[in-house]
Amino acid sequence: MLLAEDTIALLKRRSRRFKVFFCLMPKSFAAEVAYPLPNTLFVFLHDHPHCVPSKDDMPLIEDWVTQMRNIAQTCPTYQRIMLRNQLQNLFLKIAEQLPANQIENRGFSRKEMLSWRFWELIGKHCVRHRDVKFYADALNITPFYLSQLTKAFFNDTPKGLIDRQVTLEIKALLSYSDLAIGRVADELNFVDASYLCRYFKRQTGISLSRYRKHKREEGGQD
Repeated sequence: MLLAEDTIALLKRRSRRFKVFFCLMPKSFAAEVAYPLPNTLFVFLHDHPHCVPSKDDMPLIEDWVTQMRNIAQTCPTYQRIMLRNQLQNLFLKIAEQLPANQIENRGFSRKEMLSWRFWELIGKHCVRHRDVKFYADALNITPFYLSQLTKAFFNDTPKGLIDRQVTLEIKALLSYSDLAIGRVADELNFVDASYLCRYFKRQTGISLSRYRKHKREEGGQD
């Protein structure tokens, strides 16, 4: 079962052997997990937050839980990377098993179509466009209406969703490239390195250099 921060699950009945294993993720970490996942998976999980594994998959789920516990208890140095990878593997396994035509044949309301289209546009254009008006214009709606949609479907503002994706793009370049900060600013269409540094600090609470140093230490780089 996948629950967003604004949803509640109410347990009405349980068996005697009922057990719960749960992962509580901060929004920033959840965004890192979601970064490479396909949009079709988000549509599916939005419609089906409660997934029932098949009997064949149960041993895999049990092994996955065992590995998650082991990582949490015995792997402090690379724990964040390992937990992120484990969660991504779980979600990608779900995505792999989705029927090929399930999403295509699903009927969407106009509001749903606009919301998921906005989500796709962010992924494609956030590197060059960080203003809400660009996306509202692309969808032929007003910024105010877009804000109503994102509040209803994503529990966030359009600007919040754009900034979250931009922050992930910055983190990816800091983590997986040796580009100088000035080059990172150029790649992501910031005026200069100083503005990029202020933007990143405002979004994450830490500096670019500190984040890059932490990721290199986490990855075992010199």
